[in-house]
Amino acid sequence: MLVGGKAMAPTPTPSLPGEVMPPVGYSPSWLVIGIALLTLVALFYLFVWWFTRQPRAVAAPASEPTRYDAAVYLQQVDAVAHAVQQGALSQREGYGELSRIVRAAVRESTGIPTDRMTLTDLRNTPLAHTSKAVSFFYPGVFGQQPSYDYDHALALAREVLHGWN
Repeated sequence: MLVGGKAMAPTPTPSLPGEVMPPVGYSPSWLVIGIALLTLVALFYLFVWWFTRQPRAVAAPASEPTRYDAAVYLQQVDAVAHAVQQGALSQREGYGELSRIVRAAVRESTGIPTDRMTLTDLRNTPLAHTSKAVSFFYPGVFGQQPSYDYDHALALAREVLHGWN
């Protein structure tokens, strides 16, 4: 290399020191700042989720129980019994109609929406006699063969209807 017209010898590269330097640790404040930032991000998402979610549907209060006329429902039971006897309805359809009639009567009498309840939901209500009758109707509606005692099903339906009168 020429510097000011004179040739200079190349400078030797510095050599590494003989000892390895220990790693330098981060300041603990960076850890605190990182955790605080992650917490802020999580709180932001929680805030956005909480204030943009759909409002919960408030269950409508059960309708006021009314005094129902059991004779109307008993006539419906008699009509179903006659239709099954004449062959206009199958026994399976008859069991379904008995369940519908009993549920409608209890709903009208108590205000409890039994017509929209599953059997498990119905069993969890204080309507023990109604749930017993409906559970007797279920195998007739959903079973492989509705060969239960149909006369007993009619008697149960009538008994429930008389009980709410």
